[in-house]
Amino acid sequence: MDDAVSQSDTPPTLNVGDRVELMIDDMAFGGEGVGRIDGFVVFVPFVISGETVLVEITEKKKAFARAKPLQVLAASADRVEPRCEHFGTCGGCQYQHVDYEAQQTIKESQVRDLFERIGGFDSSVVGNLIPCPEPYNYRNRIMVRRQWNKIEQRPVYGFLHWDSRLVIDLQNCHIAEPALNEQLQEVRENPPPRNMQKVVLRMMPDDWEMHRDSFFQNNFHLLPELVESVRQCLQDAGSKYLVDAYCGIGFFSLSLADLVEGFVGIDIDKQCIMP
Repeated sequence: MDDAVSQSDTPPTLNVGDRVELMIDDMAFGGEGVGRIDGFVVFVPFVISGETVLVEITEKKKAFARAKPLQVLAASADRVEPRCEHFGTCGGCQYQHVDYEAQQTIKESQVRDLFERIGGFDSSVVGNLIPCPEPYNYRNRIMVRRQWNKIEQRPVYGFLHWDSRLVIDLQNCHIAEPALNEQLQEVRENPPPRNMQKVVLRMMPDDWEMHRDSFFQNNFHLLPELVESVRQCLQDAGSKYLVDAYCGIGFFSLSLADLVEGFVGIDIDKQCIMP
């Protein structure tokens, strides 16, 4: 994947508000599609490589522009119906319109590109992507925002709109664990103080004791694969000691303690490492 932002010799005459037809030929890190007008890059959210779309320019910079999609003129075979009714307005998700297998291909390609282009590594050092067994309802921690709706004179809870500071009012989040959606309803029924603008909802891991504000992996469903991958690396290397940098509560160290003679966990968060 080439560096997406590359200024053409003669940038086209584009103005905010212009409507143009674009062929999307790449996907940038973070989920935006990449189109080009005479070599000049235009980033567009909620589209897929290979699609032809009608867009409206929303921002113009020296080296690139941004646009919002108005109409998909020729859809990709990988386009699917998003599960969430707020997708395309809510800023929480970027890929729900893409078939999950195609998402995996896109994300693996992006990681390989970052290692190669920025890190200077051969992309072969990157293994195959391991998919999540639960593409939805997997996040065990979310932060929802509270905003006062002046028109309806009530608070709304949710995530920011993808291109503004307005909060999208969510009844439930399709990528959050069901327990978090239950917590969201409890917050609605028992509103926090009006000066509290952010509310963290969290599902604590089984069999682990930790401070509520300490870091833990946000996806329980991938933990077995994560541990097994590190375990295999330790076994292949024959390592006797493990240094767990940014260890959090020591999830990897404690899960792999049986393989090594000793380990050290390092973290800036005192709450994580205090006995």
